Amino acid sequence: MGTVHLKAIQNGGLGATAWPMRTFRQSVLIEFEPVANNEEVDVLGVTYVASLQDFPGVTWPRLISPFSLRPLQGPNPTLCADVVLPFEVGLINRIEDWRQGMTGPVRFQVRFNVDAHLRDARMPQIKAQIDQQSVLDISVTRDDWLPVLKQLEWGVFQVIEIPSATLSREKRFKEALEILDRGVAAMRGGDWPAAVTHARRALEAAAHVANPDGDNRQAFRDLLESAIPGEENAPKREALSGLMSALTPLRNQTAHGRNLRSQIGRAEAELSITVAAAVFRYMGAVAKIEEE
Repeated sequence: MGTVHLKAIQNGGLGATAWPMRTFRQSVLIEFEPVANNEEVDVLGVTYVASLQDFPGVTWPRLISPFSLRPLQGPNPTLCADVVLPFEVGLINRIEDWRQGMTGPVRFQVRFNVDAHLRDARMPQIKAQIDQQSVLDISVTRDDWLPVLKQLEWGVFQVIEIPSATLSREKRFKEALEILDRGVAAMRGGDWPAAVTHARRALEAAAHVANPDGDNRQAFRDLLESAIPGEENAPKREALSGLMSALTPLRNQTAHGRNLRSQIGRAEAELSITVAAAVFRYMGAVAKIEEE
């Protein structure tokens, strides 16, 4: 008989877990061929090593994959194996710094080693020892990578609703937080100018809850007076006003097409989303203390 060869096939898309540990996960089918109808494969062990292409030095040492102990029957049986790659959160930051929202894929390579026996299904004697390798290349496009980030809860901003009676009753304040969510989605998708624009628009939408007809400057003042009232809180309002106004130059350049698109990168998008989220959090925390 000839040599039995292995063929590793990706079974579904790449997945991930954030708890109890951060892992990438991939289901894989391993085909044995050629194996005749009257032959069986007894799998003794499945191990693998993996690497992250485009990132020299990012490798996973030999790991063991769980598998079924039931003999695999021909013709050309298939074994289902699971690849689990644990990692630290710093790796995601490194990948995102490299990816910068581009459409190019994140590429993994997994090398399998399978130890098995081939025998006649009608007789206990071993016909051959199988000790073969197979290589699987996993290419994760941007559309498939974004759900992985979501599963890892990477970059999720938890925004605290302002517990002011005036604002919490306003439907448009909910709209402001939805706009901020769109900014976070744009951030995940690598659309840095859109993230900046949505961050500023979220603050503007919240401000116009307090003053629907005023200009932005007056609306911001009215929002802060409503959320954090009292003369003793004037320094707090002044600090927040400065933060809210600080996003104006970036937002104006992106929203009005002033030819700075190439200058708006991930750093500016992160700054804008973080500032907007921090403003909402801070107003919510202070307003809650004032009401109590």
